[in-house]
Amino acid sequence: MKFLRSSVEANASDLKDLKSSIKTQASIIFKNSEQLKAIELLLEAQNSKLDGLVLENSTLKSRVSVLEIKLNRSEQQHLVKTAEIR
Repeated sequence: MKFLRSSVEANASDLKDLKSSIKTQASIIFKNSEQLKAIELLLEAQNSKLDGLVLENSTLKSRVSVLEIKLNRSEQQHLVKTAEIR
């Protein structure tokens, strides 16, 4: 009977330790979950910012292309008006 009682007490102690360990792990998982949510929000914000920058870059490339064409035409017109005297 004493052996059975000590065995039950040992199991109860093990269960108490296990319960404490599970609570600790649950707390850690909850903290990790909160951090993951924060990272996801930050990532969404960064993706949104990146999309804006990609669009702005595309717009600027188009403007540079148009300005290069205008500059080339202007240079060509300037050369046409130049007379060479020999």
